[in-house]
Amino acid sequence: MFSVGVDWIPLKQEVLVELLDEGKSKLHQSNEESVVVMVPEYGNLVLFRTGVRWGGPHGEYFDYRLRIDGTEVLMSRRQERSETRPHFVVDIKGHDCLLHGAVNRYDHMCFAIESLGCRIRWDKINRADLTMDVIGLAVTVLQKLFTDRHFITRFRSSDAKNDPINNRRTGIEAGKSPCRLAIYDKRFETLHRKSPEYQAAMIQRRWDGAIPDRATRIEWQLRREKLKQFGITNVMDLFDRSQAVFEKLMTKMLRLTKEPVDRVNKNQSRAETHPVWKHLINSIPAMYAGIIRDLEPIDRSKIDASMALKTGLGHFKSAFRSYGLQFSNYREMLDAIVAVLEELGNTDAGGEKYRERVLRLYTNDLVAKGLDDAA
Repeated sequence: MFSVGVDWIPLKQEVLVELLDEGKSKLHQSNEESVVVMVPEYGNLVLFRTGVRWGGPHGEYFDYRLRIDGTEVLMSRRQERSETRPHFVVDIKGHDCLLHGAVNRYDHMCFAIESLGCRIRWDKINRADLTMDVIGLAVTVLQKLFTDRHFITRFRSSDAKNDPINNRRTGIEAGKSPCRLAIYDKRFETLHRKSPEYQAAMIQRRWDGAIPDRATRIEWQLRREKLKQFGITNVMDLFDRSQAVFEKLMTKMLRLTKEPVDRVNKNQSRAETHPVWKHLINSIPAMYAGIIRDLEPIDRSKIDASMALKTGLGHFKSAFRSYGLQFSNYREMLDAIVAVLEELGNTDAGGEKYRERVLRLYTNDLVAKGLDDAA
């Protein structure tokens, strides 16, 4: 997450604010939570019903909450220049970084903001998550070392996490804002996400093309206060120093040790690092070697969207059941879906081409895979 201060082109800012206020007015007269706003010389963006107070109860209020090319952006209607108060806050998630690359996404969002009618004067980094994905390492290995007291840490609080319902060891958590560590089972977390695109990106870009038997993520969550201790104040600082920061966190904030640590009678800092943890530290340079490499497009032919399709089918069935409608085959149901969408004003939904495409998707991904056998 980062924030920016800008110099507005006054006329363009006034037009943009007028369009956004008009969009808000439409939302307040409807039950919708968001609306698409067409901005001249830019294109479409999504506007949400309400603004957001950012930075706690006494923080800055941003009048507009937007989604630009899939990324959430807060925008202030304030036009005057400021050296401390941001005009935009951009919340780039891990999902964005995985799909587009952190550097590419940062450049794209800066370009998008300036395309709205301004020039960026400064940016500040507000939060960053530095992560390492490890294939072939079960999180239970690290958690057992931790629970057996094979660790030293500067954190005041740390804990092994468990799932009592499923009787699973789920990882390690340590610290709190502005510096927090989470170690968890990334394979389990990824396969339980509802985003086929995210799963495909993990497989292609982090897991060498196949779902591993075991996969662990080590994630350092850093706020601005902690980042400044490493001399990081803006996004480019973060890109330049991420490797050094990750290495220091892995050696100074928490590390696993070869033997259990005697916290009373011995100097903890002399404890030898565990070979597994040492291997992770030694892998950091290779992990950051390709940080500015262009990403290859995700192979969408390998994305399995069958679960999403099945969920959508379930929603359609539920809606038609409430209408008391029944169908003997998919074509009857698809005709009904198109009719309902057209009635709601979605004029792009009609057409034989659309019906044939949806029919083919349902047939191939649902019936052929045995997920459903009747409309």
